[in-house]
Amino acid sequence: MNLPKVQSSRRAGALNLPKVQSSRRAGALNLPKVQSNRRAGALTLRVGAATLALLSVLVPARAAELTRHEVVLLQPDAELRARVPSVDAYGDYVNAVRAAWFEAIRAHALPQPAAGFVVLAVRPGQQARLWLDVEPPLPEALADALRQRTARTLPPVVRQGPVLIALKLSLDGAPWPRKAAPEPLAWRQAAAIAGEAIDVSDLAQALWDRPER
Repeated sequence: MNLPKVQSSRRAGALNLPKVQSSRRAGALNLPKVQSNRRAGALTLRVGAATLALLSVLVPARAAELTRHEVVLLQPDAELRARVPSVDAYGDYVNAVRAAWFEAIRAHALPQPAAGFVVLAVRPGQQARLWLDVEPPLPEALADALRQRTARTLPPVVRQGPVLIALKLSLDGAPWPRKAAPEPLAWRQAAAIAGEAIDVSDLAQALWDRPER
């Protein structure tokens, strides 16, 4: 993120009285100068604010820091084995997407620490999408960057239905999320309408083509 003259003034105090009175009479004439100074002061403040704004653009904010992260499986092991023909190919894909996400995160600044989940889903046809469950919500620029990085990475082949995992994370030192699994807003709304819990695979399939926001 500044006195010999003082002594001289004292000795000439009586002689200076007329000058003081003269200054008082001229006070009204001096008002425009005071107003001018105020206007100049306001101008200075405006220029100062503009300079600060320019500096904030020229000097980028500190990039977000990935404090902690871990992968969370959202489906039973038996279901995952049935839907993932190649564990190695799927593992390579997850690692590539995570690396792309981390790169996007480090290229953006956060207004405040945040924590939560980024859900990654892959369905037959080598299609992928994500849902966000982060509080406070990520800046839209970062959320879009995560979606774009996901879209650029070719998903592996899966079968029989969607495969979902989540990246649980803390950014800029935010407290680690207490809940064990993600609950994106769209999922909560769908479950509320259904009036019962819905399997995450069914949720992903039902909400796949609906925009997250």
